[in-house]
Amino acid sequence: MPSALPVIRSVGISIWDPIWSERDHIGPNTELVHIIRGDVLLHIRDRRYRGREGDTLVIPAGAPHRDAFAPGSVFQVLHVMFEWPRGLPGLRPGLNADLVRLPAPVKQTLKELLSQVYDDFRRPEQLSARMTAASLLRALFFMLDAVQGLRARGSRATTAVSASRGAQLIEEAKRYIRDHLHEPVALAGIAAHLGISAFHLSHLFSQESGFTLSAYLQHERMRRAADLLADPAQRIRQVGFAVGFQDANYFGKAFRRYFGETPGSFRARLSAGRRKKLP
Repeated sequence: MPSALPVIRSVGISIWDPIWSERDHIGPNTELVHIIRGDVLLHIRDRRYRGREGDTLVIPAGAPHRDAFAPGSVFQVLHVMFEWPRGLPGLRPGLNADLVRLPAPVKQTLKELLSQVYDDFRRPEQLSARMTAASLLRALFFMLDAVQGLRARGSRATTAVSASRGAQLIEEAKRYIRDHLHEPVALAGIAAHLGISAFHLSHLFSQESGFTLSAYLQHERMRRAADLLADPAQRIRQVGFAVGFQDANYFGKAFRRYFGETPGSFRARLSAGRRKKLP
């Protein structure tokens, strides 16, 4: 029976060798290529797609392709290779024509989702493979949903959300996040709760707030965690659980990336500050 989840073969950040520009080659895996630095002209069969920094491109399994970039230039990518017998019908070369036209905030959200795939893949825990596959599945559905939304807007098949309705949706999304910080909240879940697509939610949130929904979610998690750490009765592991992290080590890494110090050192600094204030 085909797997319900994609099977990850590799995830990495690398600078590609110009040899991939010279001739067509075929890979056995479906590839996602998020461009961190540089430009590329992707040749797939008889079609060409121009990708620039911030774009994400799809190369279906078994498709002859060539990745042409200027000699002497640096072409750095976040590269995901996976197998999925069940697959998604929308993962075809023509998808690239729409992927490069996505609004910048949507591309940023897709980048964050793929970065989560990269982070999960590097985790040594036993459940890392399933977590990585689930993260990839979330990124793929967001990507396809975003393209579907783009096409709908282009064909005028949907009615634009009014400014007042958009602001209302953003406030509802923020309220949902605050009320569910203890759960593994995801963009798709919030969108389903609001009754809109993940694409529209991501676009609206970035448009109204000036930053991505993922960034807001991380900000709220870290702010709540900082408040909880002020209570010495709360164990650090419990604090992580309370803000949606099922793994204490992963919580510690996320906290350090955000605040520049570990939860333990943050708590110790708060405790030292309180002692200094005592008469």
